Amino acid sequence: MQRLLLAVLSLSLVGLAGCGFHLQGRSVLPDNIEQLAVLYDNDYTVGDPEVVQVLKQRLRQRDQLGGATAPAELRIARVEQNQRTIAVSPVDGDAAVYQLSVQVIYNYSVNGQQRLSGESVVATRDFSVEATQRLSIEDQRRHNLEQMQTDLADQILMRISQTNEAMDAEDTQATQG
Repeated sequence: MQRLLLAVLSLSLVGLAGCGFHLQGRSVLPDNIEQLAVLYDNDYTVGDPEVVQVLKQRLRQRDQLGGATAPAELRIARVEQNQRTIAVSPVDGDAAVYQLSVQVIYNYSVNGQQRLSGESVVATRDFSVEATQRLSIEDQRRHNLEQMQTDLADQILMRISQTNEAMDAEDTQATQG
């Protein structure tokens, strides 16, 4: 019974590792880099978009958030948020199904060397509102956007981690070869 339990646990961990899931404390940065600056410049908005706030929060939790002089830099170039109506109620003609989408375009560099340029991640959610519940549309929209921003931040950090792991593996092969 213990062997079976151990086998199932091992397969579960292997499966999680294969899908890109990393344990909470895992660094997204290369071994020799401790801090990552998250930068967003947009003269037309006040404050950072929520995805930038989530990224900073995630890095702060890992004690990896750096200032503008950090050796690693994640520069958010653009955040685009859209909402469109995708279905209309045949009963009263009011919108019944909406689609939200958020796209983030970013660049990532380490010690001035560009590692990711013009990378893009997109999150899309559909949600419906019944005619009798029109007042809840803004709550549903806000809840979906919060989830999307968190998903996008996680995707960006996972992509950075994968890029760093690949580059570290190349560096290791080059020094051994």
